Amino acid sequence: MNTGQATEGPSGRISVKTGDSKHGKGGEILITSGTSSSKSYWKSFDGSDVSITAGDTTARDGTGGTVFISAGKGLHQDRLDGGRGGNIHLIAGSGHGLNKRTSTGKMKQLSNKKI
Repeated sequence: MNTGQATEGPSGRISVKTGDSKHGKGGEILITSGTSSSKSYWKSFDGSDVSITAGDTTARDGTGGTVFISAGKGLHQDRLDGGRGGNIHLIAGSGHGLNKRTSTGKMKQLSNKKI
């Protein structure tokens, strides 16, 4: 799934939205990459990545695109039992090897770095 190219103006937009529910939970969106495996003892494959990248800019004085990750709002207004905002969980991958070098994935906070 992708959008086309443009000479002038926006090149398109992709929007994925599930439906609302009047008396139940609205639809979920799940993005999952496939599991990697090998029948060979000697050949190893890492798990597939999921990458979310905002757009670059080459415009003079431009700013690269921003990535927004936003938890849901608790919109019920009540003094005793009002809505609560959703959480954001960032979970590194767990290691299940049986040697001492096995570890969980690392969490890195990167900002203001040239890559």
